[in-house]
Amino acid sequence: MIAKTERENMMSNVSKLQSLILFALSLVSLWYLQPVVASAKAIDDAVVILTFDKADMKLQGGTPEQVLDVSGNNNHGLVNGKGGKSIGGDAPEIVEGQHGDALRFSGSNWVEVLDSDSTRITKALTLAAWVMPESIAGEQTICTKDRGYYLQLRNGVIGNYAYNLSAPGYHESPDPLKLNQWSHIAMSWDGNELVQYLNGKKVNSVKTAGEIATTDDSIGIGAEVRIPSRGAPEQRFYTGIIDDLVIFNASKTAAEISEIMSGEFLAVSPQGKLAMIWGKLKVDSR
Repeated sequence: MIAKTERENMMSNVSKLQSLILFALSLVSLWYLQPVVASAKAIDDAVVILTFDKADMKLQGGTPEQVLDVSGNNNHGLVNGKGGKSIGGDAPEIVEGQHGDALRFSGSNWVEVLDSDSTRITKALTLAAWVMPESIAGEQTICTKDRGYYLQLRNGVIGNYAYNLSAPGYHESPDPLKLNQWSHIAMSWDGNELVQYLNGKKVNSVKTAGEIATTDDSIGIGAEVRIPSRGAPEQRFYTGIIDDLVIFNASKTAAEISEIMSGEFLAVSPQGKLAMIWGKLKVDSR
């Protein structure tokens, strides 16, 4: 009888210890995920997230062939249009980025994201990327959906254009970017006002309303990709490095632009990206 009581007490103590361990693990998990949940808001409504990290690419003999979209929308980037509408030459080079790896564009290569329902953005938009230009001459494409929305460098300043809005033409920021230095550029449009940001600071705004035109054109990164009826398929090439390019079908605030700029919105752990668990976070929050 005594042996049985001792065994029951021992089992009870083991059960209590297991409960304490589970409780401690839950506290650690909550603490660890807290910055992730806080960052989740910054990437809500993400349509395309291209980190340009080697881990987020498909390589062929060490050369990038596909840049994976980690937003969960499968808007993967085809290097030089491989498998898409255009066939190009040498691939962009994988180099050190602002956060992790990046791609260096030579002025003759690009990444193409094929048209999809999710990239046909009409009512609100944010485009952002880290760039290190090696030239500031002329028109250079960072991210363009031809006949839709544009993020360019125009003689070194940020240039944005959106078809069908009430204020036509390109809208340009006042000061040029610095050569061979990292700059974060972004534009946010809420349906009524287009705001441009340089390194997290608002540098220009334009009142412009309407709905952005929808097209079946690809998104070109590093070059403007055009359908044959529009003339030369690739033009307005960019020379320099691009990192952490993102597209949202929502207007992001200045605070969210700063968070996107910091790169924290991509971090889950040293081994992964937020997009890997973002789908679960969205489902759990419903």
